[in-house]
Amino acid sequence: PEIQKMVTHRITIPGIAGAESLNAAVATGIVLDNWSRLKK
Repeated sequence: PEIQKMVTHRITIPGIAGAESLNAAVATGIVLDNWSRLKK
């Protein structure tokens, strides 16, 4: 609850059916891959 007050942005990863959470490294890889595709 205390940390939620400091959050300014949220990132969601659609299409991960049935997954409640992801490993931080996997989630980072997905986000960076999508970010690099948007920059092209």
